[in-house]
Amino acid sequence: NDNAATIPFVQAIPAEHQAAELVRLKSQLETARSEAAIASGRLKEEVALRTEAEVARRTAEEARATADAEKESAVREAEAARAAQQRDAREQQAAVEAAREEGAAAARAEA
Repeated sequence: NDNAATIPFVQAIPAEHQAAELVRLKSQLETARSEAAIASGRLKEEVALRTEAEVARRTAEEARATADAEKESAVREAEAARAAQQRDAREQQAAVEAAREEGAAAARAEA
């Protein structure tokens, strides 16, 4: 058993050395705990930043999709307005031509 072999060695170390070693180990433990807390804090910050970045990315994608949909809608509305304007112009032209023909027919009838 390795533990049995170690016990006499530990007992052979003078008490003041054991106390000094204990203080050194406690200091190392506190340093390790402090470093772990710092690392944990950094990790939490990084996770928060990544989450913010993901939310910003999704928001930008949604804004882009909304802008694209609004643009497509505006293009469709403009095309519909242009078609209506062309239809109105054709109807107006037909009405003008019909009025001319009526006037010409009336003039021929009077003659």
